[in-house]
Amino acid sequence: MDTDARLQDLLDHASELIQCTDLEGNVQFVNRAWCRKLGYSREEALNLNFRQVVDPDWLEHYDTVFECVLEGEDVGPFEAVFMTRDGRRVFVEGTLDCRLEEGRPAAARGFFRDLTDFHRQRREFEQFFKISVELLCVADLDGHFLRCNPAWSATLGYSSEELLQRPYIEFVHPDDREATLTEARNLRREGAETIGFENRYRCKDGTYRWLMWSVASDGEHLYAAARDVTDRKRMEECLRAARRVAEEASLAKSTFLAAVSRELRAALDVAPGSAGRVETIVASGRRLLGLIDDLLDLSKLEAGRVELHGQSLDLGAALREATAAVKNLLEEKSQTLDLFVPALPPVRADSLRLRQILDHLLSRAIQFTPEGGALQVSAGREDGAVSVSVTSNGAAFVRGAAEPLLTPFQGSGLGLALARRLVKLHGGRIWVDSEGTGEGGRLTFTLPVASA
Repeated sequence: MDTDARLQDLLDHASELIQCTDLEGNVQFVNRAWCRKLGYSREEALNLNFRQVVDPDWLEHYDTVFECVLEGEDVGPFEAVFMTRDGRRVFVEGTLDCRLEEGRPAAARGFFRDLTDFHRQRREFEQFFKISVELLCVADLDGHFLRCNPAWSATLGYSSEELLQRPYIEFVHPDDREATLTEARNLRREGAETIGFENRYRCKDGTYRWLMWSVASDGEHLYAAARDVTDRKRMEECLRAARRVAEEASLAKSTFLAAVSRELRAALDVAPGSAGRVETIVASGRRLLGLIDDLLDLSKLEAGRVELHGQSLDLGAALREATAAVKNLLEEKSQTLDLFVPALPPVRADSLRLRQILDHLLSRAIQFTPEGGALQVSAGREDGAVSVSVTSNGAAFVRGAAEPLLTPFQGSGLGLALARRLVKLHGGRIWVDSEGTGEGGRLTFTLPVASA
């Protein structure tokens, strides 16, 4: 095998497309890979001007490169598109150089590799990059975005230019920046990755969106995909809030049942040796019946099924009737009760429910006032309404009244919880004031004045 044959054999076994043309571009030599890729026989190729093989859209670019080569310039690798015999496009990257004879250009040599599959994959990637609903980006290790897909603009409202011109940490919520920078430092080595990291990014309108990240590093760049999980975060918070409400309701239920149990035991408690006394049993039965009525009323109030029959009432008369009704309770504990009622305008209230409120407040005051203690009931004007106050010198009065008033179903009784709801249903307020440690206190509620 002579030298030319050996050279031809060597070039025919190369994977690159190799060619040689004269100064006008007429083909003088091609290897087997060139013929196979472009679909020409060697004889057909030798009858071509190479400009016939270049895609018309790339012809101007190729001519410029060809002229630069003939002028002795080093153009380096460049891309071009060739056309096959049957009209298909072949993307290539290669080099051209000039063969000199006696110091003058004599021919142009080209070496090209097929990038068609690479270009197809790149086009596919670009399409996925553009249409993805997830936020895709490439960032450098210095903390700047290099590329962001359109989903970023759709989600956060910034243009691509706005995202690229600032460090990405400036978009991160201040409370999440330290964790974000720590995560970024961990991704500086090649092969590092993170999955499921979450932080908040500021939108152009000033709101924040929660993003969940998957990031991979090649040691020079970060390749990341982020998903907007704001709705999921809101749902999780709603579920946590619902769970807290359920737990509080369960606790309230348990406390309520404990309070009911105490009341039932107290209602049925008969002193030893007195079981034969009919009046004691009757009194316990009445107390139990009253407790059941209170429970039913509380249930109706919670369900919103209590309707008031409002009318214009003389509050002074109602107070005198209520204080007279607890005379026996006061005598049993040797307590005194003073009533102070000035001239007042009528109030608008349900007479039955008003009596219920007064009975519960007075009985609770008597219960938490020691034997021989003093109570006072007074009324007055209160910011366009009429107020009623029950004052006791008992040290336990404030605590005993405040618990069931401020926290439903807490404390030792249900009467004040019921009174609280009835006062609110009338449009009034109810509160407890302390006179100081060990000095008792005052329980006050208000009712609206009846319209003229």
